[in-house]
Amino acid sequence: MDEHRFSPAVIAYVPFNEGWGEWNLDDTRRVTTALESQDPTRLMNAHSGYNCCASKGDPGTGDIIDWHVYTGPDAPRPSATRVSALGEFGGIGLRNPGHEHSPNGRFFAYEQVFSAAQLNDRYTGMVRDVRHLMTTKGVSAYVYTEITDVEGEYNGLVTYDRRVQKVDTAQVRAAHRDLIGASRNLNSPVRLTAGHVRSFRVTTPGYTDRYLRHANSLARTDVLTAASPDGARQDASYRTVVGLADPRCHSFESVNFPGRYLRHAAGRVRTDSDTGGTFRADATWCARPGLAAGGASFESLNNPGAYLRHYAEDVYLARSGGPNPWDTATSFAADATWETAAPALWRSSVLLATDARQSLRVTTWGYTDRYLRHSGSLAYTEVVDAGSSALLKADATYTVRRGLADSSCYSFESVNYPGQYLRHADSRVRNSPDDGSALFKADATFCARPGLGGTGVTFESINLVGWYLRHFNAAVHIASGDGAEFNRPQTLTADSSWAVAPPWAP
Repeated sequence: MDEHRFSPAVIAYVPFNEGWGEWNLDDTRRVTTALESQDPTRLMNAHSGYNCCASKGDPGTGDIIDWHVYTGPDAPRPSATRVSALGEFGGIGLRNPGHEHSPNGRFFAYEQVFSAAQLNDRYTGMVRDVRHLMTTKGVSAYVYTEITDVEGEYNGLVTYDRRVQKVDTAQVRAAHRDLIGASRNLNSPVRLTAGHVRSFRVTTPGYTDRYLRHANSLARTDVLTAASPDGARQDASYRTVVGLADPRCHSFESVNFPGRYLRHAAGRVRTDSDTGGTFRADATWCARPGLAAGGASFESLNNPGAYLRHYAEDVYLARSGGPNPWDTATSFAADATWETAAPALWRSSVLLATDARQSLRVTTWGYTDRYLRHSGSLAYTEVVDAGSSALLKADATYTVRRGLADSSCYSFESVNYPGQYLRHADSRVRNSPDDGSALFKADATFCARPGLGGTGVTFESINLVGWYLRHFNAAVHIASGDGAEFNRPQTLTADSSWAVAPPWAP
């Protein structure tokens, strides 16, 4: 420590790893506390992988609480004094004969894949799963096993001789960029969960029944309720995403016109697709505590001091006391404060055709020939193809209905058992007849959003926010990725993404 403490490359000390050389917890605490006193300028990771192997357990000291999980990912929750780290995970192996080395001729990986495409899928999926862990359990760092193959291990992203890169640069860069962007978004002064749909309700006294909506591309406010027509409610609902120009801020994508975002242009606020130039900055809004009580205000990224403001039914980019009529200081704070915490007027950000038959296909690599089906009232996944029985095809087909608990979400009615719907109960998904209760209707209603796995559609429970329709070991559950077995974080994003496919029983 004394030799290297002045090097800027040293950022943390890790005296123990997986119990190697550990005598007992008291000595681990004594050693790490002494090291912290020796150099208090660095972070202390007292025991990396204390959950593993020969470890005596969590010493409770230092600045970092660290798990090793293969293949993972998973991580501990942070404490009041220690951040959470996933110190080792991954280990996905792809053989490259002629580019490997082992002193004894034996090779090892924690999980073997058989193509570059599969490795790309697994690695980028793990990064998406870490992103989910970051926003749900609070993990702050991870170390993937590993950058390169080493002697006897072929679980690197590059081969032992550094001659073959196994993964696609563009896919890995995109996954890392999304993860880093999401991490920066957590620092927003007002937390808005990325991926969720929200509506902007006016907070100005006398106008609190009005919502921001787009009409002919321009933003305005109208009186809207849950009973308003579908199109109007969709116009007033936007999917929250990480800011297009700055991940510390947010952008808002139209629900009924995907790819179009709320942006300002020449003082007016409108919804547009990417027009280049300043578009990404024009469409990025930084959430601030409300200028008035009762909500949040949204400051333009590229026009600091200018806010999203309603004025005479229309919506503008406005600066209090500026030269335009909509800049008037009268009522500015209230007009520039919006209530966005309540459920959106339209809660799904993927629109599905209703009263239409569909089948739900698994998107997880290696299982894409499996479909959700019911059997003995429980939901499973099973391989379905043209040669399958008529019964299996019918079991794997559902009619998409308006959500029993909310018409902006969806319920799935069995084709061969009309009146029975997919619902969750005790975390298991099953077919059950509608008993008319409010609980049943909520259990049988799922809101659609773009697939967490980067493809397909994810169905989120309306009454258990953050819990998704997920397959695991051929059974179907709802899961949040905050536990073990069916609720494990590993492959959650892929397992909860479904392809809405043509019906096996038209």
